[in-house]
Amino acid sequence: MDWLELCKLLLGILTVILSLGYTIRHFKAIRTISYIERFNTPSMIETRAIVEKWSNLDDGEKMKQLENDIDLFYRINLIYNIITEIGISYKYRIIDRKLACEVFYPLIPLWSKKIHPYIFFRRNRGERFGFYLELINKAISTHHEKYPKKYELIEWLPKKRALLSG
Repeated sequence: MDWLELCKLLLGILTVILSLGYTIRHFKAIRTISYIERFNTPSMIETRAIVEKWSNLDDGEKMKQLENDIDLFYRINLIYNIITEIGISYKYRIIDRKLACEVFYPLIPLWSKKIHPYIFFRRNRGERFGFYLELINKAISTHHEKYPKKYELIEWLPKKRALLSG
């Protein structure tokens, strides 16, 4: 094998490796974004509205409704399951971790807080529950604390809009 053929072979191998790396990054980014799409389907918008209303009740009423309203129970469980899928995907690096921390802030911390009584309810029944939700919530919160400057626009924008409109 001469020098030119060796260079062609190495260049071919490098091209395959780079292509594979970019393909994996692309797949992870698409997979990460697909979870946002799931949160925005018409049925999830309806579910989020119902769970939002439930989350504003006092704790005693929340527990009563969890025991008596099976539809509500399953709607909250649906939100829980999506966040858990994101947490599992995060742990096993199926999604892009950095992108997930940026894209799902403040969505996951907000919804984790809203459905926490549901997790408490399930744990009180003796179930091991909420590990991956807590994992992704902690990862996102830690990322936000580590890089707070990226999110200044989120907190600043409503104030700016108020100033412009008033």
